[in-house]
Amino acid sequence: METLQGTVDRITFYNPQNGFSVIRVRIRGRREPVAVVGTMPAVQPGESLILEGGWNTDPRHGAQFQPSSVSVTPPSDADAIARYLGSGLVRFIGPVLAKRIVSVFGTQTLEVLDQSPDRVREVPGIGRQRAEAISRAWAEHRALRGIIAFLTEHGLDTRYAGRLLKAYGADAPRILAANPYRLVAEVPGLGFAAADRIGQTIDVRSVSPARLQAAVIASVLRAAENGHTRMTRGDLVMDAAEVAGVDVAHIEAAITQQIAAEKIIFSVSEVKLEATEPATLLTPPTANPLPEAVSSQKGRLRIYEPAPQAVAQAETVGLGLTGLVTAEEDLAARIKSLITRRGLPERQVEHALAAEPKAVSLSDEQRTAVRAAATCGMFVLTGGPGVGKTTTVRALVSVLTGLERSVALAAPTGKAAKRLGDVVGMEAKTLHRLLGAGPSGFRHWPGEPLPFDVVIVDECSMLDTSLARALVRAIGPQTQLILVGDADQLPSIGAGQVLRDLLSVNMVPSCTLTTIFRQAAQSRIVTNAHRIRSGLAPELAGPAALAQGVDCIFVPASPSRVAAVGADWAGRLLPKSLGVPASDVQAVAPLTRVCQALNSTLQEQLNPARGQAERPHGALPLRVGDRVIQTRNNYDLAVFNGDTGTVADIQPDAVQVDFGDGHVVSYEAGELLDLEHAYCLTVHRAQGSEWPGVVVLASSAFGPMLSRSLLYTAITRARQAVVIVGDDAALARAVADVRDQNRYTGLAALLTS
Repeated sequence: METLQGTVDRITFYNPQNGFSVIRVRIRGRREPVAVVGTMPAVQPGESLILEGGWNTDPRHGAQFQPSSVSVTPPSDADAIARYLGSGLVRFIGPVLAKRIVSVFGTQTLEVLDQSPDRVREVPGIGRQRAEAISRAWAEHRALRGIIAFLTEHGLDTRYAGRLLKAYGADAPRILAANPYRLVAEVPGLGFAAADRIGQTIDVRSVSPARLQAAVIASVLRAAENGHTRMTRGDLVMDAAEVAGVDVAHIEAAITQQIAAEKIIFSVSEVKLEATEPATLLTPPTANPLPEAVSSQKGRLRIYEPAPQAVAQAETVGLGLTGLVTAEEDLAARIKSLITRRGLPERQVEHALAAEPKAVSLSDEQRTAVRAAATCGMFVLTGGPGVGKTTTVRALVSVLTGLERSVALAAPTGKAAKRLGDVVGMEAKTLHRLLGAGPSGFRHWPGEPLPFDVVIVDECSMLDTSLARALVRAIGPQTQLILVGDADQLPSIGAGQVLRDLLSVNMVPSCTLTTIFRQAAQSRIVTNAHRIRSGLAPELAGPAALAQGVDCIFVPASPSRVAAVGADWAGRLLPKSLGVPASDVQAVAPLTRVCQALNSTLQEQLNPARGQAERPHGALPLRVGDRVIQTRNNYDLAVFNGDTGTVADIQPDAVQVDFGDGHVVSYEAGELLDLEHAYCLTVHRAQGSEWPGVVVLASSAFGPMLSRSLLYTAITRARQAVVIVGDDAALARAVADVRDQNRYTGLAALLTS
């Protein structure tokens, strides 16, 4: 055992999930910094360390010190203090300003900042406002360091320190020491296991009410993460008992307590339907909301004759989080209101359709869909690839605008919105931007509805319950709502299965396009997509067929080789074959861990370290030029789940990401939790986007994550060519498995009540 003392010179790598670090430390008496490798607290440049451990020689990297214990103390000499302050930890203080501050206060700098931060005004060039900002930032930094120390002490991911500071302030350690189980409901990401780790250190009993209630909430949250808005009471009892590791007999009381506290909702609720006044442009109500010509197409159109009622009783299906259940009930009530409306008069639509040049090439079922959509208050257009949904929407928009109806186009993701706008020939926005999402919620709601006559939303299989509810709340009393999507794709990432639920009930007027057009039928991507949705194995060609123009290729690879082969196709072979840059080819996989492996390989292949700025970011550093994706809605930054971009700049205190169209976002350290590398995406995260080339990983090693809708969604992300890497057994399993098409929701029951 040897003891070393020194100051941190540079952090090469830090994994906040387990504390594994690779750092360079300047040791007294040594000319070059020493490489220190091992598990240790989060440290920063300039901090002083006392390391106890031993030496090891790595064949590739040479001598390394591996500590068994690490003690961290604040920097003491002027140079170390300047490095510490200028490392990006403290907002508003960069390397240059740090040196100026230290030049004034010397080794007393940290003491001055702690006790008399207003004295920074003594530094030339710092005025009152800047001094106040630095004072606030230093107080925030001290609080953050205290929270990081608390998390490190309990072996928890220190990246969540920023969220804890935002939730509880500087008192976070004290608050969580008193009741760590608050984390489960109040701080996204850490969860029950993290709360329990703290709870065990303060000897919380296994049957403590706070612990059991947290287990109940953790179970309902996990169900929501898996797409369900509800659970049966029996399932909740079993799941919560498993989470808490206790007998089921202890859980019933905890459920009752959470119902009483209105954290979860159970049993019967009253659904109030809002009365809708006929708008000026709407025709008076008739016995049937669809024109006679459309009503005859009952095989393809769902027809609903609304009941004249204002209030309906609906028995909710199981228990759910209060916010989700009330959102689902409100969504159902507003949909019931929307489907009682009328759109444009039938005769008006017929004349416009006959005069519309873009309608000349429409098939009979497409014409039927345009008529129905234009004459209904709410309408759903669905169908698989190659059946002409986009052509139908383009003709519909021309008819509507020709009749002087204002139209808004939207889609859940930026890529889907851009594609819709390009095809239709008018601006399309992401749904969040259309609704005016901001820090305080959505700008458009019943008090300030969207100022359009018609709202058309594409890729509606991605609509979860909460976003769908926000959409219908923004629809004004004179506005028609038209939803477009493919119900055979994966359901939304968030809880709910709105499109499938709407199509499962004979209430909402809808049309399913079924005819595959001749040009589309020449694509194996299209024909295989329809084979998969019908439960048939895809017909795939070998890699050599890509050169002959075949667009659906299978490359066999063993489970141990699937990631390496997939990375080679995504980073080199498919871009070369298509003659496109590597950024136009996207790798997708069912599992997050597989994506992480490919992200590491593809980053090294496509954006290796060449002196560009980078910073530690979990297991994989962020570099300028990296492809990234936002994984959680952040209304403060106006970036949303599924937005993809490129790292444009890395500064000590911020990372800038370019999301396209001039939208550049500056992330502080705590906000980077929601940013992931995007060289390889899960199929769920790729949904709603398209690329010229797509590489799909489908290995039998992925087990139950493979499913029919997943494979169907994956291959339809490609416009020009898709390469499936894996084995035949995995494809057979995927086609046969339809389990992910079943989610436990209450929307269908509420609509039919």
